[in-house]
Amino acid sequence: GLIPVDSLYSPVKKVSYKVENTREGQVLDYDKLNMTIETDGSITGEDAVAFAARILQDQLGVFVNFDEPQKETEEEAVTELAFNPALLKKVDELELSVRSANCLKNDNIVYIGDLIQKTEAEM
Repeated sequence: GLIPVDSLYSPVKKVSYKVENTREGQVLDYDKLNMTIETDGSITGEDAVAFAARILQDQLGVFVNFDEPQKETEEEAVTELAFNPALLKKVDELELSVRSANCLKNDNIVYIGDLIQKTEAEM
């Protein structure tokens, strides 16, 4: 059978922002950020911003903490080594074109795990 799946898994439906001038006492050169976030209801807009800020902080942390070597915590190491059962799925189950399926069979690629181990040059 065929199970249609939406490829967009984000709970955030729409985001808009506006930067406005504002003042703090007598100082007039401050900016105010107004954000409108529409979600599917599974998370709040505040949680979506917090999650996005965490991702941005993690990505930019490489530039901020360049004196300190990045050390992987034990939890991150376990997460990266977690087994993905989709890698044991056979390539025949992917509904590929005949030509693509034949190319993979000729290269003895039976499972998705075999395919992801190939480099671009090997393909």
